[in-house]
Amino acid sequence: MNKHTFDEAIALTGEYNNPKGSVNPAYQNMVGPFGGVTAATLLQSVLKHPQVKGTPASMTVNFLGPMQETDISLQPRMVRENRSNQHWIVEAQCGAETVATATLIFANRVDSWTSTELTMPKAPDYQELEPVATEMLPPWTQQYDMRFVSGNPLAAPEPDATPSESLHWISDRPARAIDFTSLCAICDAFFPRLFIHTRQMVPLGTVTFTVYFHVTEQELNELGDPWVLGHARASKFYGSYFDQTGEVWGSNGNLLATTSQLCYYKY
Repeated sequence: MNKHTFDEAIALTGEYNNPKGSVNPAYQNMVGPFGGVTAATLLQSVLKHPQVKGTPASMTVNFLGPMQETDISLQPRMVRENRSNQHWIVEAQCGAETVATATLIFANRVDSWTSTELTMPKAPDYQELEPVATEMLPPWTQQYDMRFVSGNPLAAPEPDATPSESLHWISDRPARAIDFTSLCAICDAFFPRLFIHTRQMVPLGTVTFTVYFHVTEQELNELGDPWVLGHARASKFYGSYFDQTGEVWGSNGNLLATTSQLCYYKY
């Protein structure tokens, strides 16, 4: 059975304390690789580490510079552990340069009082919507099936809509069960808010990217449906930077993750 392209992209070889990965051309962006897959690769280096306990609770990736080499060298390191969680740091290098760093928290989740204060946005079933044509877009977009309810950057703006807000269903292409690595990547698969707001493609890049995971591995295994609903918006564009926040919902109404990032742009 052939590996899914996503699994090939985040595959690691070598020793657990210094695993090696590579940039997969299927996930190239305008400049360098798609950040979501880079983040998923860093997460994978901890998930595969023999010292890891619990499941991902949060992750922040700082993108320090462009990945100009094909090969990536990772150094995952547990900094501290207690009864509730583990704290990890990962560095990624291309050649002699450090190109990304990540801090991760893995949690030992226990049964507790639960409440979800956000409400899943109302949306038509993904089967009622048309896929976005991605043939003329960077390769990474072609690895996802995206079906917009609102905020499609390739369509005319909707009257009275919030300029930077979007709502769309998304699934790996071909379909793949959701796990922590693919959920991490999907959290970065929102088109940049500047594109949504202006309907123009301008030079930009993510500087820092955070994911908060709100599910256990068992809950992900029980999803059954590879489709998730993504909802995102910006707060402010200022001084060549803008923020981006979003939620990712399972088709069963469960809030799977929330995410934020800061992007640099030239406009």
